[in-house]
Formats: sequence, C-alpha cells, structure tokens
Amino acid sequence: MLVGRSPVGADVQRVLMQSGNVTELQCSIVLKCLSSDPNERFQTCDELLSILMPQHQENANTNCGKENRITEVTREAIFDYLIDRNREELNAYVYQQTFSSQEPERVFYYSGRRDDLTFLSRLYDVENLPSDEALTFENEIIKHTIRNHDFEYGWVFHDSRLHLDSGSDENLLKFLCEMFHPVVRSEESDWESVKEDINNLLRVDSYEIYESGKISVRSVFSYRYCL
Repeated sequence: MLVGRSPVGADVQRVLMQSGNVTELQCSIVLKCLSSDPNERFQTCDELLSILMPQHQENANTNCGKENRITEVTREAIFDYLIDRNREELNAYVYQQTFSSQEPERVFYYSGRRDDLTFLSRLYDVENLPSDEALTFENEIIKHTIRNHDFEYGWVFHDSRLHLDSGSDENLLKFLCEMFHPVVRSEESDWESVKEDINNLLRVDSYEIYESGKISVRSVFSYRYCL
C-alpha cells in the first residue's frame, strides 16, 4: 500500500525509501513490524506507543537521552516562519494603516493575548529559571518585554534556558501546541492557518499538531507522531 507494488523478492527497505512516501524512521517501524523473527517485532503496545505518542513517555523539558526527530533545519524554519509572519501581519494590519483602521488583534503572536511572561509561565517553572542579569528570570522578562520592549520578537526561540532550539522534541512541541490554546490564542487572528503551516513543517520530521479535545466548545491541541 505504501509503494503501490509488492515488496516480495526485493530489498524492502530500498523500495520503501525510494517511494518517497516514508521517512527513514517510518521505514524502520514498518520493517520492525514485518520482521520474520517474532522476537524482533514490537513486543508490546506500550513499546509502539512510546514511538507514536512520545509525550506520554518523556519529560517535556529534557532530552531524556533520546535522539530528537525534529532537526535543526525544521526548528529554524519554524522560528523564521513565526517571526516573518508576525512582521508581515504587523505591517498589514497596524503599521500601514491609519490609527482608526488598525487591527492589532488580527496579528498572530506566539504568546497570543498574553504577555511573554504569562505565556511562559504556562509551560515553565519560571520562578526557578536562572537569570542572565542580577534579577530573577521573571523580573528580567518584565524589564525587557513589558517595561522597555527591548527584547526582539522571537527572543524565546534561542534563549538557552527555554531549550526550544536544542532541547527535546517534546519541549518544542508543547510550546507550539500552547500557542493555539483557547486561553492563549486570539480568535481574531488567523491562527488556524498558522497551525496548518506549522504542521507542514513538522510533518517533514513525522510529527503533527492535532485536535485532542475541547474546552467550552473551543479546540485544544496536542501532538503526535504521524506515519
């Protein structure tokens, strides 16, 4: 079904990879399931679930010694996309409009309707994060993003304390899902389009953000491994 032909009598791995329909990791899962030796197949549902739904198995703030699937290339593409989209929408809905015609609520921010500190507090134990200055992390962020606004938009992506550019997949995925939480997102923004664009980037590395439930009839999102 994956390649439109029978793999019998052929190098199954080569046929699968040449089809362009599967990633290397997906190919390894298929081959493990098809192994002629039962002992080499997945032995339990939990073993397979740890691959398909890793958020149930790993801590979101550490690598847990496991190799990340989301590459540096994909991470940078996501960060660049979010920064560029914010800049384009600010120009379209705010800067190029007269004051009476401005629509700042239509601009998509990763922190949505929240300030950076409030948003990050939903994901991190901000009280115990270190500061690069003679301040607490909280006061550092208040100083630079609320009082003075001298941190550039997107500063979070490469802050080593937040582990978004080099931490675990789960750390980044939880951050991305939180952007679309109904308590965070601006319903006036085109957040659904942002989610689809992010998914197009994530699926290269076999992840996707999906609707996992609802709160007060509004969609809540989680992430999963996608075959």
